[in-house]
Amino acid sequence: MFGGPPTFGGPGRVGTVGPRVRRGGIVGLIVAIIAIVIVIMIATSIHNSMNVSPKGPCIGGPAQGATGTPIGHGNFRFPCVDGGSTVVHLGG
Repeated sequence: MFGGPPTFGGPGRVGTVGPRVRRGGIVGLIVAIIAIVIVIMIATSIHNSMNVSPKGPCIGGPAQGATGTPIGHGNFRFPCVDGGSTVVHLGG
């Protein structure tokens, strides 16, 4: 007993990890994985909401400098600043 290396936890228990520590590690890992999944879902949602949709009514007016797409009979479709598109007749 005296003169030897210290044996924390009693004889035969040096370096062992109890079941409580293992369970705590697994629970922490599960919580971390769930948090990562939630962060990815939020980031994806934010990214998708930032994309301007060309469908629907024109919001914010036609974007300056945008090139129109010819749709026939002198009509051109222009994207709008805040979403949607508008058709403009330029002759023909």
